[in-house]
Amino acid sequence: HTGESKCGCPSISLYVKEDTPLGTCSSNVISDFVGVTPEGKKVGLLLFQKNGKLNLLEEYELDVMEGDWGFPVIDSLEEWQKTGKTFKKIGEKWVEIS
Repeated sequence: HTGESKCGCPSISLYVKEDTPLGTCSSNVISDFVGVTPEGKKVGLLLFQKNGKLNLLEEYELDVMEGDWGFPVIDSLEEWQKTGKTFKKIGEKWVEIS
């Protein structure tokens, strides 16, 4: 199921079979990646789990987005921690501060 999260960001709800082994991550967010859409806009992707099962993939903006969003190009994805950058939201835009 695709749609928008409460904040209006594009999201994909994930379905995991009942008999699938449960994960052991204690955090709701299990990965955070940044990338670039085909239109050249910076975005982030969060992967969530609930009760040990993958639950939701949510995209969030790092540039100002207007209209429909595209998901990032796979080859552009980097783990958030490996980018070495820090961002802060100022108004409607995420700005790199380091």
